[in-house]
Amino acid sequence: MRLVPDFSEAKDFDPIPDGTYTANITDWELKTSQKGAQYVSWTLTTTGAEGDLAQFNGRKVWHNTMLSGPGSGMLKQMYKNITSKDIDADFDTEELMGQQCIIDLATETNQMTGEPRKTPTVKAIRGM
Repeated sequence: MRLVPDFSEAKDFDPIPDGTYTANITDWELKTSQKGAQYVSWTLTTTGAEGDLAQFNGRKVWHNTMLSGPGSGMLKQMYKNITSKDIDADFDTEELMGQQCIIDLATETNQMTGEPRKTPTVKAIRGM
């Protein structure tokens, strides 16, 4: 079958450059690692960039936080940075949904291929 696409409104999907962005927490998903540990994969959607970076508004990046072990400190810090409260023994993920935050993004190298990853890594999350 031959198709005739209309690219007149197509956007480029270049990787988001390293830097600091404003974002909203727009989704989360509970997942299990290959080693059987549970973690939350947070979806962050970039907003508010101006000038040349405005093209990256609405782009999604993901940030994973472990629910146990040493890596769970990332969840504890993220929660405190966004809500200004210490996390209790449990919390409702809905408390973070829609929250605006500041994220620092950096491109890391894929250890298997040596190539830069297509999706930047969230290095830090701070409240507004």
